[in-house]
Amino acid sequence: MRRDLSSLLKERESVIKIMKKYFITFIFVLFFALNVSESFACSCGILTDTNLEILVNRGFTEASAVFSGKVVKIEQKQKNGFKKVAFKVGKSWKTRLKNKVIVTTGEDSASCGYNFDVGKIYLVYAYFDKENNQLATTICTRTSPLKFNKDVEALNKIEKSKIKSFPK
Repeated sequence: MRRDLSSLLKERESVIKIMKKYFITFIFVLFFALNVSESFACSCGILTDTNLEILVNRGFTEASAVFSGKVVKIEQKQKNGFKKVAFKVGKSWKTRLKNKVIVTTGEDSASCGYNFDVGKIYLVYAYFDKENNQLATTICTRTSPLKFNKDVEALNKIEKSKIKSFPK
């Protein structure tokens, strides 16, 4: 009888240890699940057209400003989860811009942010973010490094009559 009671107690202790592990794991997962802050996932529309001029024209039409510019400064993560990128403007195809302009973008690609590098020159397709009253861009636009960019030729063909000033 003693052996049976002793083995039952050991078995009970073993079961209690396993239950404690599962309980702690459950509490840990529950804690993180309830404390998850707002998260973002980037999803860009799929473009089925392959004609460069059509794609550039669509990007031009959807953008508030299209310009080439050298990144002079990046202010990492603002309190709204975005970063500010300062450009020295080279050429503008859409919208007259000041010599220097700030464009916001998401902190990383998960929030559709474009990964700019200081000192590099980009062709930027930016839209006007009414909520923050500033220009912004994402990885879903045609924004890309200027070097060897095929968009420039197509942009040069677009009529200049669409140019307006920003900011007013």
